[in-house]
Parts: sequence; structure tokens; C-alpha cells
Amino acid sequence: MPVENYPLITGALPERRLSDFVQFLPELEAAIENGQIANARYVKSREALSRIIETVWVETVRKPYSSNREYIQAASEQEQDILSDLSNAPQTNTIARILRVTATLPDTEAGDTIRAITAELEAVLNLIKDAKSIAVKRTAAPAAPSMREIYQAPAASGSAVAQVLEELTSITAQARDSLIGSLSSRHEGMLSTFLKAADSKLMEAGDNGKRFDIYTYCRNVARKHGRDQADPYLRRKLEMVVTSRYDSVSSRRIFRAKQDHKILIQEAAEVEADEICAQYIEKNIAKLASIIEGRGDFAEMKVLGRSVNPGAMEGRLRLLFAGEAGFEARSQAVMSFSQNGTPFMRYPLTFHDVCLTDGSVMSRPSEKRMNEVFVADAAEISPGSL
Repeated sequence: MPVENYPLITGALPERRLSDFVQFLPELEAAIENGQIANARYVKSREALSRIIETVWVETVRKPYSSNREYIQAASEQEQDILSDLSNAPQTNTIARILRVTATLPDTEAGDTIRAITAELEAVLNLIKDAKSIAVKRTAAPAAPSMREIYQAPAASGSAVAQVLEELTSITAQARDSLIGSLSSRHEGMLSTFLKAADSKLMEAGDNGKRFDIYTYCRNVARKHGRDQADPYLRRKLEMVVTSRYDSVSSRRIFRAKQDHKILIQEAAEVEADEICAQYIEKNIAKLASIIEGRGDFAEMKVLGRSVNPGAMEGRLRLLFAGEAGFEARSQAVMSFSQNGTPFMRYPLTFHDVCLTDGSVMSRPSEKRMNEVFVADAAEISPGSL
């Protein structure tokens, strides 16, 4: 559509932003009609239009309505709750939800205006989304296949490493639901603790009761545990599921969980659990493959056991080679915490009961020694002894 079809957007923009809108909107439309756009040009256009959308949202939604104390005080409680969900400008991945929210606004000045401006912004965001699909990047070297891709390939079917991959995949499949439950419970706990703190105005003395928001809360939690920096993980988790509105009676912001917070928590936990499972497989296969393939005389694998607990998993394998050679591999996924309280996963792989070809026990079986001593042991086997 021509620029003239966006009267609310153009009417809200200062001269510089309006100049960008007049330049980049037709440029993206022409690119879509032609079927391609250079990726660098697409990125520049997307960033410019994103800044424009932010400016428009501030001028047409936040200032007059969602962040306007006078309007909020005069609005019904229903409208206040809805406006509290409209503090952030729409993006390509949030416009659908914002459209659903704006549809529930009553037929007030804010409701009519916000629905009209959101309709114009939706058209711009759809344009950005369509342009992304035709952006052409410079030809880059193909990414190296992951360990999982290599050993899931038909050519690797039945190989020693493929057998190990199958068992690790089975462990993660069994652990996934437990991980999701653990991560969801942790997220729910963060939300519950924050809302209790918000209701009781639980703040450090340094705030003097004047401010309470997610950032302040995260900073105060860090200080209580002797840390200087607020935990960004906690902040992201809370911003994902918390909304707020100004309450004219108490003259403070009221915080509450978003209506769809359970869905948001579940979806986030599923993504996080899948990443943990993928990393568990990738890191352990990478370490074991060099040993198995380095020796080249794999005989068989025995599953000694597996353990799946909330937030953790472990697999125990006995790998046997020519002669008396073999070892037990214990693979784990363990949640740890940084000094600022941010959780992260570790994937330790340890080796136990390592025997060389002649039956002698190998001492200090670190990963380095497994790749040096244990792998080199196979080369010492004479062809006639096999």
C-alpha cells in the first residue's frame, strides 16, 4: 500500500522517522514484488521500520493511554487490565497476540484508537515478515553437520557410535517430560515469589518504598545473596509472564500474572528441555566418538543403567573392545548456577573401570588419557592376536 494509506502512522512520526518511512516502506514493497532483496538491505529496512513502530506506539498508545495516569484513573478496571498488557510495541512474533488483546478493549477512545493504529502496524509487520522470506544472503560455506546428524545418517547405521547415540537419545526421550516439569515448577516458583513480594511491597531499605518493579526486585534478590548484579535469567522469566497496571486507589502499580502465563511457562520449559537434551547428546557423542573410532576395534555395548530425576539425567554404558579392553562411561546432565545465580547446564562424562587389551587397569582415566593411552593401546595389538 502507498504511504498515504497509513495516516495514523505518518501523523505520529517526527520528520526524521517520517522520512525513513517514506523511503523504506516502498522499498520493501518493490522487493516483494520482484521476489528478492539483499539481506543487508533487508536488515537495514527492518531496523528502520522497527524504530518507527516503536515511536508510533509510544506516541499513540503509551503516552495518551496505557502510561497516562489520568486516563488510567478514569478508565474502568477491565480497560485498565487490558491496557496493562499493551505496554510493549508489537513485533512480527507478537502482533497476533496484541490483536487478540486489542479486540477485547471496550469501545472507548483508547479502544477505538488502539485498534485502528494496530491495524496499520499489522500491515507494516506483515511486510517485514514477507520480506524476510526473500532476503538473499551472501553464499557462505555450509555448516559442518552435528555429531547427531553424522551418526544418524544411513551410512552410519549399526556403527558403534550409532549404537551409543541410540541409547543417549532414548535417555533424553525418557527424561524430557521430567525436565519440562522441573523447569516449569521452577518458573512457577519464581512467579509466585515475585507476586508475593509485590503484594507486600517487599523492598530493600535503599528503595525507600518509592519503587517496585521487576528490575528492582531482581537487583534486591541478588543483593540478599551477596551478589552485585541482578540475575538476567530471573528477569527474563518474570518479564515473560508478569503484567502490571496503575491502581488509582493505592497509587501504585499492581502486578499480576498474565492470563496465559501457564501456556507461556509450558512453552518456555519445552524449548529449554529440548535444548538440554540436544546438548546432552551432542557433547557426549563428540567425546565418545573420538575414543571409539580412534581404537577401531569396538566389540559391543552394554547398558548398565539410566537414571532420570527432576532436572537431571544420567546414563551408564559399558563399552567393550578387542581383548580385555573396555570401560564404563557415565554421562550426565547437571544444572549448576553462576555466581550471579544464573542457571546453566554441565554435561560431565566420566570414565570408570578402564581396562587395556591385556586386562591391565588404566589409572587416572581422564578424557585426555582415554584419547591418548586407551586409544593408542589398540595400535599395540598384533594382527595375529585378534
